[in-house]
Amino acid sequence: MHSCGPSQLDDRINRRTTGEGTAQSGVIGNKLVCLVWLTRDGRRAETMTSYTVTYRRDPGDDAWLVDIEGMVDVHTFGRNLDEAATNAREAIAVTADIPESSVEIDERICVADVDVDELARLRDQALEAHEIYLARQRAAALRLTEAGVSRRDAARLLGVSHQRVQLLVAD
Repeated sequence: MHSCGPSQLDDRINRRTTGEGTAQSGVIGNKLVCLVWLTRDGRRAETMTSYTVTYRRDPGDDAWLVDIEGMVDVHTFGRNLDEAATNAREAIAVTADIPESSVEIDERICVADVDVDELARLRDQALEAHEIYLARQRAAALRLTEAGVSRRDAARLLGVSHQRVQLLVAD
């Protein structure tokens, strides 16, 4: 439906220059984000096109139904999410007449009122908090043992085993 060429990018063009060339990006219809890479000599390198796809579970067919934003009459499915994503890229490439390798998809999943984006954010926050905890635990173990506290007492204070304290203070 939409091919992403330089002539279609309007005055909302953003440019970024690197050592290899210049990237131009813009929005078409608020649904399609295009990147046009120009080499140093001004030749067009490759166009990346991003589409939003929504997966819905069809329990009757035990499949994932795929809707592609901006392509009203284009639908596909897959028995699992990987197959559905592959089929979505293929459907977009065929419909937009672009190489499949230039299609990027922004995935949205609608199933059982589960907010997977929120879960991913919470997981990332938990991992970050855990990393901070481990760093502070190691620093506390080092300070305690350097202050002459035995590893067993440091373990009791930190709520871990004395073997864990040994690992924390080891170089």
